[in-house]
Amino acid sequence: MDGQIRYELLEPHPAGLCCPNCGAEHPVVDGVPLVMRNLDAWLATEAAVVFARRDLPEATAARLMRGAGGSLPREAQLVRAYRDAPPSPLHERVAAWISAQPGLFLELGCGLGVGGDVAQDRRIGLDLSFSMARAYPGRGLVGDALDPPFEAGRLDNVLLLNVLDSCRDPRVLLAQADALLRPGGGMLISCAWAWHDEVTPVAARITPDQLHRALAGDRRALGLTLGYTVEALEDPVIWRLRAGPRTIHEHSVMLIALRKSAE
Repeated sequence: MDGQIRYELLEPHPAGLCCPNCGAEHPVVDGVPLVMRNLDAWLATEAAVVFARRDLPEATAARLMRGAGGSLPREAQLVRAYRDAPPSPLHERVAAWISAQPGLFLELGCGLGVGGDVAQDRRIGLDLSFSMARAYPGRGLVGDALDPPFEAGRLDNVLLLNVLDSCRDPRVLLAQADALLRPGGGMLISCAWAWHDEVTPVAARITPDQLHRALAGDRRALGLTLGYTVEALEDPVIWRLRAGPRTIHEHSVMLIALRKSAE
């Protein structure tokens, strides 16, 4: 707008929240705000998940979902994969890092929260999955990690855990995370570099070398102006997900703890 970025605090509304500038309504369901630029497009595919009952026995819900189709079975399978996953070294490392950092945390593409229940009162999770945001151990919001509804330069810590290779454009994700983080803030990144054609176009993908160079301040790597100090790097770290009653998927991820330049 006029070449400037302007921020508006959402105000209470009978539907949940409302933007005082444009009048856009953002419903709050089960305590989870749905805050995104094109909410109607998201609801066109995800409304069934929002309306789904939570009080049904799991076996009953599973049977209904098999016949329902749409987004419900996919969401249920996704939640089970994370909820029923066995402990892994990645969970331990993330929980320890969160415990050691002061201030507020934002986890972009949060899922169920890799750090478990640590520091729930200081954590905000943003995810396009309503089921994930609702079950997040901190304050969950539904929104797009590539267009997060937060003011720049205010967050103490930002987490990008297994989301760089699970988004449409990892460069935009990095730029958004950097913009949200205050000078001197902490960032934690984990990535398995497991790209999927239906999620990330080949032309948008990045390499570990490009990431490291960009974080160190080499603008030629990704076209981003970043400045971070590496405080810890571990590669690989094991991360596990539940794929079925008798099946565990084990991933080898890179884990890097960073500190943004104070300047």
